[in-house]
Amino acid sequence: MQNQQLNALKTLLKVAEKPIGPKPGFETTDVIKMLFVLGESAPKGRKSLSKELQLGEGSVRTLLTRLQESGLVKMERGGCRLTESGASIYRELAKMITKPKLVDAGPLSQGAWNYAILIRGSAVKIGSGLEQRDAAVRAGASGATTLLYVGGRFSLPGVDVDVEKTYPSPFWRTLRDLLSPRDGDCIIVVGASSAKDAERGALTAALHTLLADISVSQKT
Repeated sequence: MQNQQLNALKTLLKVAEKPIGPKPGFETTDVIKMLFVLGESAPKGRKSLSKELQLGEGSVRTLLTRLQESGLVKMERGGCRLTESGASIYRELAKMITKPKLVDAGPLSQGAWNYAILIRGSAVKIGSGLEQRDAAVRAGASGATTLLYVGGRFSLPGVDVDVEKTYPSPFWRTLRDLLSPRDGDCIIVVGASSAKDAERGALTAALHTLLADISVSQKT
């Protein structure tokens, strides 16, 4: 992980840190989603953000205050938008992961709602894939499947099988069209009984992978 990306992720983690007093009504994954929402389609009003993040308006107000105090967000008459620093962090974040995308997961479906998220250059850092699944389940998901994209094909961790040929489905083309994977990327497909749990599970699994990368970076 490059220094700019490492610093960007640490900044977002700091925004989500629990202060002294009551626990805020948002998670680190909500901070990440907020950056994606404002980075892709600002300005946004609080009510619109509350709906998109599926958070109460009070939690959104607290999150925006934290981001504003960190110099990442500014309030304007038309709504909220990223500052230059916030936009820079958003760009670094987008180099690491994609925003979770709603998919018809076909053979990998594990719930009524399924989201897929891509992590750039992470295929070599994935172990069995159980760590990502467990992280997603702890966040409320029903399950998760980790895919590696190496040599132009999808495979499972530790299994040298072209799953696209083994399990034919339009889903694989959907993944390519939605996420534009490159050699060495990883995709996590997360399912749950609700859209919120599936999306949060996908972000949590991706964040778990990125944090493991930070741990390795700090040791080297």
